[in-house]
Amino acid sequence: MAETKNDAPAVAGQNAPSPETSQNSIPQNVLDYQGITPDDVPGMKKGKRFSKDKAKVLGAHQKVYAVAFKFYEEQLPYGETAFVDAVRNSDKRAAQVMAIKHDRDVVTDGIWACANVKPHWHCIVRMTDRKHTMRVSSILKDLRIVYRQGIDDDLWKGHGVETVGNFAGYAVYLTHDTEQAIKDAKERYDVSEIVSNLSPEEIAQVREGYIRVSERRKVTQDELVALDKEAFDMGYAMQDFDRWYNEQPFAVRSNAKMKTIRESYDRGVKVRVDEHQEINRLCVFIQGEPNTGKTYAAKKALAGKRILSVGGGGTGKFDLLRPDHEAIVIDDDVCPNLLNMTDNYICRAYKRNSNNPAWSGRYFVVTSNMTFREWLEACGIRTQDVHGMPSPHYKAMLSRFFVCRLKADASGVNHLAPRSASTRGSQREQVERADMFMEFKRGFDETIAGYAPGMNHVDFSAIIEPDD
Repeated sequence: MAETKNDAPAVAGQNAPSPETSQNSIPQNVLDYQGITPDDVPGMKKGKRFSKDKAKVLGAHQKVYAVAFKFYEEQLPYGETAFVDAVRNSDKRAAQVMAIKHDRDVVTDGIWACANVKPHWHCIVRMTDRKHTMRVSSILKDLRIVYRQGIDDDLWKGHGVETVGNFAGYAVYLTHDTEQAIKDAKERYDVSEIVSNLSPEEIAQVREGYIRVSERRKVTQDELVALDKEAFDMGYAMQDFDRWYNEQPFAVRSNAKMKTIRESYDRGVKVRVDEHQEINRLCVFIQGEPNTGKTYAAKKALAGKRILSVGGGGTGKFDLLRPDHEAIVIDDDVCPNLLNMTDNYICRAYKRNSNNPAWSGRYFVVTSNMTFREWLEACGIRTQDVHGMPSPHYKAMLSRFFVCRLKADASGVNHLAPRSASTRGSQREQVERADMFMEFKRGFDETIAGYAPGMNHVDFSAIIEPDD
């Protein structure tokens, strides 16, 4: 036996069509519908299609925040293509528009043969901003829909133009995926058949109950749990939290739980730092005269790496340091906590009570006008003991750095000239660090060879007014 549907023709005794005529399409403007559900045929008192469905018929001049239309080919005098184009090209910043053509609906009571419901369109419109409204007549005009006066009055009055109490429910009903539609065994449609000015992802959000798609999206508890774990894992992997945060939708970024999620990221970082994991860090000190291009060449030698540039003094010079910065370049400035920052471990930039940025980068480069010893003293490292001999701290720093200076060859072209090499760690670590240094030196020398302080000089004499 065929499946019974609520939108079936009347049973015997109610002027039901004979089997010979049951394949005929149901006409649009018949007022005596005899048992056919008003969900698919206009002109009847409607039953609820979904929760909170309290639709009321609207007038053409009423202003609405949301509206639903049901119409046929006759209400599209400019053609379906014009309607579809109007929907897709409408500004989603002003209104969300979704429509679908039901052209596979059938009616049956399990006795008579199936009858085709006349193909028809459902279209729902909602203003993006709750404070905004629009006249029904203006919406119809924009969408190229025409209800003909005196001809389509019954269609209009039969909920052809109505309010939308539950926009999400109606959006789900478009594909007959509501609980009631499924119970009624209505023909199912695929979400891809919906015509809209929204993206598939935004359509999904509307159907899930979100009002302002991609903005006021509700974040579920399961999503928050997943985000919390993801944040902890990112911290442990020493990745950039800010970049991840900026890529999140507004609903996530504005959620009150983001503070807790940020704390989970910091916990991940702390766990990683506390493991005292070794890394092979290359430290290079470059002495040179001012305006010789040493800092510029150092950054070029580190091209492609995430660099934190430090210069200009200040107590919070490392406040912008991120765990994922691959290199630090200090330009004529000092470094607090120097022993820690140049060690071969993931470290903290400061030794203060809180807000100590962590760092896992492998390149620490200093450019300075001072000698290496003078710079260490400026950083607070005592380079001599009470007997005037090199202090243990000085020896330790000397072992961590490739100490270099700018040196000109016979033709006057500068290059990076190492004066001592880093001897810290095992033989394997020293060899690996030496390879890192040589790669850095090649990039540095290529850049510094073409550097001329006056090459970008602009002559402004023509616009400068001389003194009287």
